[in-house]
Amino acid sequence: MSSMNQHPYFKEIEALSDQISDRREFHKACEPVFEKMRDDSSFFEAVVEQNLKDENFLNQKWSLYNIPYLYIGETSDFILKYHIFAPLKSGEKGVGAGCIHHHTNYILSSTAAYGPGYESFLFERYPMVDEENLNVDLKVTKHFTQQEWPISRVDSWEPHLVCNPESLSATLVMWTTDKKRSTDKLRHNPILKSMKKPLLSVIRGLNLQKRLGVSEKKTYQYYPSESAFMAIDEDEYFEPTRKAMGPEVDDYSVKTIVGLIQRMGYDNIGFIRGIIQKDSTPNTYRKYLQMLIDQETIGETYAKEEINIPQKRFTKEDVLSLVGE
Repeated sequence: MSSMNQHPYFKEIEALSDQISDRREFHKACEPVFEKMRDDSSFFEAVVEQNLKDENFLNQKWSLYNIPYLYIGETSDFILKYHIFAPLKSGEKGVGAGCIHHHTNYILSSTAAYGPGYESFLFERYPMVDEENLNVDLKVTKHFTQQEWPISRVDSWEPHLVCNPESLSATLVMWTTDKKRSTDKLRHNPILKSMKKPLLSVIRGLNLQKRLGVSEKKTYQYYPSESAFMAIDEDEYFEPTRKAMGPEVDDYSVKTIVGLIQRMGYDNIGFIRGIIQKDSTPNTYRKYLQMLIDQETIGETYAKEEINIPQKRFTKEDVLSLVGE
């Protein structure tokens, strides 16, 4: 269990979760707590220290599939993190950070916590894919920036698009399933986690996906072509980023995380020295944490320039041209 699970803000969210069974109403009721988390520097400092004390967090192997993050805590009903978004090297706005996608049966609340934030689109839920030509009919329901909607929500099965921010930005995010299920606690069972693939095959074979809150075997991501929105199998789309691992990716992720910590004004130098002195602390963290102590500016990190679609990238104008705006 995370030490942050005992924090008053976390306990407040946990109490709301117990009181409110409707997950959409629960997300809405949490908004005042998200604001307190966002505005309380001591909360962020506690999150930083929890992560830097966690050897599993420090020693994880990153891939470009992972968004750099700081872990807050979770129960069987919700999970809380900070997600960190890097800009393109050019600083260009309005470029898709990835494909248009949904999060199956999960609801996501995102609270702008640092930086200018990103521009985003929401689309009608449950898009239908033509399995023959992979065309998909997407309709925009909301187009906004995080400055306009600082606590936004993405519903289950609701496609959305995140554009790269113009500079480093962070969001405080909360995930829940779209309804409470008696099987939710099983998601955290380490034995069942290790058997995930065969269990999913059984569930899909018995057609129990909806009852148990499991996605269909094939999940799609979407992107605009010249004449239509197209679908791409999620496993195919993510294959290059899942394979992109190694020292350079670890350095990018750690630099992004510690860069945020510096920009958020964290300055407990005594704690940082203690982390650097621990034998178990990876050298990558030592390098950037030492820069915190020395008050040396940690430079920018940059988002990937290409994504795994035929044209390698797309912009919000490409989206708008297909929806008639």
